[in-house]
Amino acid sequence: GRRTTIVVSGTLNWINDFIEKRDTHHAQWEIRKVAKLMKELLNNRI
Repeated sequence: GRRTTIVVSGTLNWINDFIEKRDTHHAQWEIRKVAKLMKELLNNRI
């Protein structure tokens, strides 16, 4: 498979808002997976 690197920048409030809105059963599975990974990365850093 191929590997893709995505760089995202924004305020912590924006990132938390993104995660809150996208880490739900209403979101498509792909974006939900991204939100869960972002949440995991932030929890390891904070």
